[in-house]
Amino acid sequence: MHALYEQRPLSFPSAPSFSPPPTLYADASDRLRHAHNIERLAQEIDYPVQVIEPIYEETLARLKTNARIHDYLPILVAKGVRQALKETGRRH
Repeated sequence: MHALYEQRPLSFPSAPSFSPPPTLYADASDRLRHAHNIERLAQEIDYPVQVIEPIYEETLARLKTNARIHDYLPILVAKGVRQALKETGRRH
């Protein structure tokens, strides 16, 4: 096959390095709930989980510090992730 027509694997931009603080999740069920949200959001906006997860966790950490009602965090974090991707013009 001619080199011009060779299939190359897709590559996605790497997300900024972010390591969630150990207290980001209250417990295992809280972590599972957010992991499910990350997967659902990634599917919904057609981005790899590896791109969404660090942005999601960074946004969660920022919003969680001032949150009084944590029930709405997944919704607000998802909105923040969408906005962050839109503002940075990230394409996959």
